[in-house]
Amino acid sequence: MKVHGFESGVTPESIEKGINVNVSIDLIRHPEKDPATGKLTQNGKDAFFAQLNSDLGDGKEYDIVKFYVSPLSRGQEAKESINRFMEVSGVNTSIRDGKELVGKFQDVGSEFKEAITSILEQKGQLTKEQVDAIRERDTIIPAHEPASKDFETKTNELLLSEFFDTIIPGTSFTGKEHAEVLKGLIDHFSELTSRLKSGSKVKLVLVSHSGVIEYLTKYVYLQNHPELKAGDVGVDDIGGLVDFSQGPEINISSDDKGEKKISFKFKNLDLVYDPNISL
Repeated sequence: MKVHGFESGVTPESIEKGINVNVSIDLIRHPEKDPATGKLTQNGKDAFFAQLNSDLGDGKEYDIVKFYVSPLSRGQEAKESINRFMEVSGVNTSIRDGKELVGKFQDVGSEFKEAITSILEQKGQLTKEQVDAIRERDTIIPAHEPASKDFETKTNELLLSEFFDTIIPGTSFTGKEHAEVLKGLIDHFSELTSRLKSGSKVKLVLVSHSGVIEYLTKYVYLQNHPELKAGDVGVDDIGGLVDFSQGPEINISSDDKGEKKISFKFKNLDLVYDPNISL
């Protein structure tokens, strides 16, 4: 079956579209990485392969299975597990790069990491020795790579709590704008649902990054809680930081009249996603 927007070719106009369609989206962080190098570990790639086998099997439950991965190195490395899954399962699918899965972090330079390091040091969350180690590491590892899991965790907690609707230090954009890039991709999939053959069942697996996924989650959380300000919502409120190969499940479904509803679930969160609401 060729489905407009997900396979080459165009669904003929004579075919009914948009009725009783289901698009299930797994938005996940890439597999486990080695904090010393930023590269995926073999254990992480093996675990991701096993996860795909467990979740998708032979893919016969779906009319379409498609993967979208971040163009950054860890997204590209995740293709190894996906290709292995495709070969073993025989699932007829494809992998596409999705720049939206990076948000705006492709625009981040060394100024960002220096600014975050200074803030964490001022807050007493980093010792002078840790700061020196981070700055020394930047002579070997690119500045956008966290110096350690602990530093990455503290950075994401700081950004998500304090820099949603204000400029992220060392950048020219806010956390909200960062989330809106990924939101645009989800909105695109929502729009495509109306153009799919009626009765279609689709699975999309999106491989993104920590820091991008949580910002989108906070965005949707605030959609559902208009009485709250961004500063009222911390990391714990949105289910915490995402672990490797973990993330929200987004389900786009239409009824027998073509009316759509979108759910957004992550850990203990059960939210409604509305592409028409901008913060």
